[in-house]
Amino acid sequence: MTDKRSKSVVSIILDRVAFPLFMLVAGGIAIIESNRLDRKYPQEDWWSGPSSFMKILGFIMLVLCLVEAVKAVLGIRKDIRKMREQEAAAESVQKAEKDAKDKEYTKVMLISFAMVLVYIFIIKYTGFALATVIYLTANLVLLKNPPLRIAITAVVILALLLWGAPAMGISLPRGFLGF
Repeated sequence: MTDKRSKSVVSIILDRVAFPLFMLVAGGIAIIESNRLDRKYPQEDWWSGPSSFMKILGFIMLVLCLVEAVKAVLGIRKDIRKMREQEAAAESVQKAEKDAKDKEYTKVMLISFAMVLVYIFIIKYTGFALATVIYLTANLVLLKNPPLRIAITAVVILALLLWGAPAMGISLPRGFLGF
């Protein structure tokens, strides 16, 4: 049982049991006190004398406590059942969301893999620099990056591949366009 769930179960139990517990204590005190008065002031029958009213109230409180205890147990079971149903519903929603994310992730991964295959195929025709920029841009779009970031990345990478690599003496494969 999780900490959050155990706290909510404890609060449900305290909420439902506080009144019956008070009735039990008050009824018990009333009966104990009436017995003390019976010993101090003996009487012929239990319904007459100074303690009879307290004894009757004590028994009424104990009966009410019993009724409330039964209601509390039934209410606690109902509340715990409802809490479990809510937890199960939340778990099923989380599972559905996770499954949807997993499907989306798988879809993105397969598309990205297909783009790698297309990239490998078009390098021969477009050249390394242009194919790399097209592949990079397509992947950034697939991964839902902001358009400005995509444009800046494409321009910087294209500039590095067209002018930076030759400046460092790196020869990249050229396509039919001469890039």
